[in-house]
Amino acid sequence: MKLIILVLCTLTLQPSIVFSKSNEAFKESLRVATYNIRNFDYDIRSSTPTNKLKLVETISELNADILAVQEINNYNEFSRMIQANFNGKYQAVLSNCGGAHDQKLGFVYNTEKLKLVNFTEDTATSKPGQEQQNNVCHDGSRPLAIAEFLNLRTVSYTHLRAHETRHD
Repeated sequence: MKLIILVLCTLTLQPSIVFSKSNEAFKESLRVATYNIRNFDYDIRSSTPTNKLKLVETISELNADILAVQEINNYNEFSRMIQANFNGKYQAVLSNCGGAHDQKLGFVYNTEKLKLVNFTEDTATSKPGQEQQNNVCHDGSRPLAIAEFLNLRTVSYTHLRAHETRHD
């Protein structure tokens, strides 16, 4: 069983390639990337909407088979954008939980190469050491996103907080 674990803490607004590695299940390499989109589809703090045309262009240029995405505040609009612009080549799967700022995370994956078998999220990472509560979805950090793909097995990652509140 092949297990790939990605633990990502990206602070950049630009996408970054994580790795490209051959896999016996594929005839060619598998491209994996991550992209912190920053408050898709509107950043309240800077009063800035997401440039969706540039985002679609960037996703196309990355040509990733699995793209880990962070900070999706509008689940429905993000899924609609992926469906409308990629003619079924890519599909998005996102978490229900998003931490304190409801910033969802998940994967955009190439449906021509990968078949999603299961997607879950583990909120135990949201508040380590504390018992799970009903409101943990919108409290603390984001969950661990876990995707299982046929022939690839499991890909998981989380989007860690960039800073902590200090109490001096």
